[in-house]
Amino acid sequence: MFEILRRMDFKIKKGVLIKYCGMSEEVAIPDGVTSIGWAAFTEFDEWEECVRQATFVPEWMEDEDEVSWKGSSVTSVTIPDSVTSIEAAAFRKCTSLTSVTIPDSVRSIGKRAFRRCTSLTSVTISNSMTSIAEEAFSCCTSLTECTICGMTFSLKNTEYDIDCVIDKIKAWCKFYSKPEEKSIFLYIEENLTEMFNFLIDLDNTEIIQKVLDTGKCITTENIDSFINYAITHNKLHVQVTLMNYKQQKNMYHNPIKI
Repeated sequence: MFEILRRMDFKIKKGVLIKYCGMSEEVAIPDGVTSIGWAAFTEFDEWEECVRQATFVPEWMEDEDEVSWKGSSVTSVTIPDSVTSIEAAAFRKCTSLTSVTIPDSVRSIGKRAFRRCTSLTSVTISNSMTSIAEEAFSCCTSLTECTICGMTFSLKNTEYDIDCVIDKIKAWCKFYSKPEEKSIFLYIEENLTEMFNFLIDLDNTEIIQKVLDTGKCITTENIDSFINYAITHNKLHVQVTLMNYKQQKNMYHNPIKI
């Protein structure tokens, strides 16, 4: 009986969770759901609810000045492994949501899926994620921790946009887990200064050491610029890590012969 009542909290159509109708603060999405649909955890008036059922979302509904977005009081959500996508605005303005773990099965997160989840403090994303749309985590003002590929990054002191942070971290995670993947290496190589300075800004010596262990990217020509960047930005631990690496690899310019 309890299971029947629990499933009544969810409006599901062809595997898509169209709407969460329950009152629970802790939600476990039923196994078998393949997609968390557009604005599934957001309340609207009756007319806007009809639009939710439509095959497309009018552009004006993306405008916060035009729509009264009312997020649910949900504080935590358990997403089953059957879910492969989280659609646009799925959890938009769920201001009570504090953390979310996105399983390996999820391949894509839609536009503004978690926008204005102002109580969200941590997010966990697997390295199997292939697409995170723009502003997926925008205005999540309390987000201080991001776990990707089993590695946790502190976001307390970064001024980067959260979506930018996630994209860059994912690239580095792919780089050190699959250093032979040419497309990732080329992307890192083309944006090396920006990408490595980003790692220094995060002050995460663990991933920096893993990148150094690959034996790629850092050269005699660029090691000093990264050390100087670490010094300038008061990242002492990164500075020491890079200086130790330089010494171990004997990365010194050849002296000029007179």
